[in-house]
Amino acid sequence: PSNEVTPCTVPDAPTDASAVGGNAQATVSWTAPAADGGSPITGYEVTPYIGAVAQTPQPFNSTATTQDVTGLTNGTDYTFRVSAINSAGAGPASQASAPVTPRTTPGAPTGLNGTPGNTHVTLTWTAPADTGGASITGYRIDVQPTGGSWATSIADTNSPATSVTVNGLVNGT
Repeated sequence: PSNEVTPCTVPDAPTDASAVGGNAQATVSWTAPAADGGSPITGYEVTPYIGAVAQTPQPFNSTATTQDVTGLTNGTDYTFRVSAINSAGAGPASQASAPVTPRTTPGAPTGLNGTPGNTHVTLTWTAPADTGGASITGYRIDVQPTGGSWATSIADTNSPATSVTVNGLVNGT
C-alpha cells in the first residue's frame, strides 16, 4: 500500500477583518474561516493596502487571529486583507478592513520665546517638524515658577496657531 494521504484544498477566506492604528503599525484582527479546506490552518498572511495598491504581505506562522502589522508610515491610510494558510497553501483574501491611519504624538515645538506683560506673558514658537502623522490641533502650555514645580496645562490653545497669551501670572515671578 501507499503512504497515507489526505486530500485537501486551501482554506476559505477569513471574515470580519478590522484594524486599529498605532505608531507606525496597526493591530489587525479577523475571524478564522468557516472551513479549513481539510487541513488545519497553520498561519495567516496579512496584506496592507494603500488605496488599491497592495504592499508587501506579512506572513504570521501562528493561528492567532490578531497580529501587529509593522513598518507602516504614520499619516498614511491603510486597509488590510487577510488570507488563511494550510498545507495546501494560502486561501482567498478576506474583504478589506475599514481604513486606519497609523499615528503617534508630535515632536516638540522649537524656538519658544516669551514677551512679558502685566500679569501675563505672550508666547510664540515654531510648530514641530514631526506632526506624528496627523495635523496639529492645539498646544498645551505648562509653567514652572522659579524654584517651584511644574503646573501642567495652565492653557490649552485648541488651535494650531503658534502663539498664545497666558494670563493670571504673578508679576515679579
